[in-house]
Amino acid sequence: MTLDREPLKAADVAALLHMGKNAVYERAKSGELPSYRIGRKLLFNRADVDAYAASLRCGSPAASADARRAPASGSPLKAGPAFPEAPGANGAFRILGTDIVSDIAANRMNTAGLASAHAYESDYQSLARLYFGTADVAFTQLYDHRSNACNVPFAEKLAPGAAVCVIRIVPRTFGFVVAAGNPHRIASWGALLRDGVTLANQRLGSAARVLLDEKIISMDARGEAIEGYARVCENDRAVIDDVASGRADVGVVCERSAAFTPDVAFVPLQTVWLDATVAKNARCRPLVRALKEDASSSAFHALLRNLGEDVRQTGSIVYES
Repeated sequence: MTLDREPLKAADVAALLHMGKNAVYERAKSGELPSYRIGRKLLFNRADVDAYAASLRCGSPAASADARRAPASGSPLKAGPAFPEAPGANGAFRILGTDIVSDIAANRMNTAGLASAHAYESDYQSLARLYFGTADVAFTQLYDHRSNACNVPFAEKLAPGAAVCVIRIVPRTFGFVVAAGNPHRIASWGALLRDGVTLANQRLGSAARVLLDEKIISMDARGEAIEGYARVCENDRAVIDDVASGRADVGVVCERSAAFTPDVAFVPLQTVWLDATVAKNARCRPLVRALKEDASSSAFHALLRNLGEDVRQTGSIVYES
């Protein structure tokens, strides 16, 4: 295993970010810097640390510190203090999303001179806020089984009268986290319906929960038929901990969340796109233009490639109304 794929300790992160260990612990505790525990050891994924460092380079840490109180990857909506329900006096654009790329994008807009505030919201609620006018950009990973497409079917349903632009960002792989060796041989969505298979579910509105429910509908099944369907976990990390401890046999998570966790394996099942849906109105006109230009820029692509992202479709416009 190469060093860049090994889990990092707090001392390693402190050296990489040029800050004290106590500052690393504080950022991990607040959720600003994603982390996980194995026993008493606090560990970090290198990709998460690199993404956090990139977000600091792309914008003013002081300007966005309060907005980066992020729950662990895949976490559902929590009350976000980053912006009020209506535009503030400073007219800051409001950018929502749980993926760290949404935080990076907000910082890049600030650097470009477009005051932006970021908050971590569940995918479905981010889009709902866009419809109700309390958000300007929603970064989402919402899968629709009828069209086998992501985000666009949900953006289309924002009608009547909601003009939006959907910008493709990067793909994400979702699937099952199972015990090491996959003892129950859980390798398909239908396996969830077998007797003796217990699920650790995620909250309504999260990308993982929407994907699961869409797959259940496609099988003409009901969630209640799955043992543990009502077992709702806080986020990807909680699902993985339940599976690793044996409290559940399977859960739906993003592949990035399952990396470097012992005693579990990941079964890839579905590619889901992370896209940015931007409100098209007079106020957001400069933001739409700036996001389109930045998402297509070589600088943004290089940044994402450095984080291990696939940028072959990054910046393409997949829907516009």
